[in-house]
Amino acid sequence: MSTKLSALSNLQQRLIVGVLGAALFIGGILFSEWTFFILFLGLTVLGTLEFYRLAGTAGIKANKVYGTLLAAGIFIAVFLIEKAD
Repeated sequence: MSTKLSALSNLQQRLIVGVLGAALFIGGILFSEWTFFILFLGLTVLGTLEFYRLAGTAGIKANKVYGTLLAAGIFIAVFLIEKAD
């Protein structure tokens, strides 16, 4: 599979991954609120880690563990509060 994918151009690879990712997220959102929760919690954690990686390249020393746990905790709290309504 990787040899077939590497034979494609960068744009074609990005389009394939984008379409599959969009289908995954739309399906997860429509399937149930818990799949929405899992998908976006993962996206929150990955986005936070990417932010700290980029901040590290600028020489900023941040506490990645506490920041990522705080971001995940805020997402979980908001989700559970809104789910209770």
